[in-house]
Amino acid sequence: LLLLMASEQGPVGASKPLATGASWVLDGLVSPDTEALRAAAGGRQSSKEISPFVFEPPLAVWTAAARAGVGLSAQEVGASVRSVAQKRGRVIAEGAGGVLLPLNEKETQLDAVAITGLGVVLVAAVRLGCINHTLLSLEALKARGIPVHLVLLNSCDPGVDQEVGASSLVEISSRFSPVALLP
Repeated sequence: LLLLMASEQGPVGASKPLATGASWVLDGLVSPDTEALRAAAGGRQSSKEISPFVFEPPLAVWTAAARAGVGLSAQEVGASVRSVAQKRGRVIAEGAGGVLLPLNEKETQLDAVAITGLGVVLVAAVRLGCINHTLLSLEALKARGIPVHLVLLNSCDPGVDQEVGASSLVEISSRFSPVALLP
C-alpha cells in the first residue's frame, strides 16, 4: 500500500532485502512478498534487486540463512537498501520480523536500518500485545537515533476485535504521534 501510494508521486524503488518462506520455481527461489512489491513498483525491478537474500524455510532470517549456509551482515543488508535508493531515487523498504530480529550472533535488523540512514514507518499488527511490541520497537529505534515518521497499526486479522485496534490506537498515540489504524 505504501509503495503504491508513493508511486503515485513518481518513480520509487522497492526493497525487501530479507525474505523467507520462498518456493522453488524453475531454477530459483521466489518470494510472494517480493513479487507483490515488484508488481506494486510497476515491475521495473528484478526480484534479485528487491530481495537479494531469499530463503526457502518460513523461519526467522538468521535460522533460514544458517540452514542455507549463508552468513548475513547488517552492512550487506543495509547496503542493498541504499543501492536501490541510489538507483531508483527513492525507496520503500520492508523489513522482516521486527527491528530486533537477529541477522547473526551480534547484529540485528536495527543495525541494518541504521546503516541505510533512512527513517522508518513502523507497522504493527493489531492483536493483543501490540501495544507493548510497538512501544518497545519505538524505544529501540529512538535509542539508535533512527527517526520514526509514522506508526501504522495494521488490522489484518478479521478475527481481532475492533476494540483491540481502537484501544491500541489510543494507548500508542498517547506516547507517539502520528499513529494511524488501517482497517
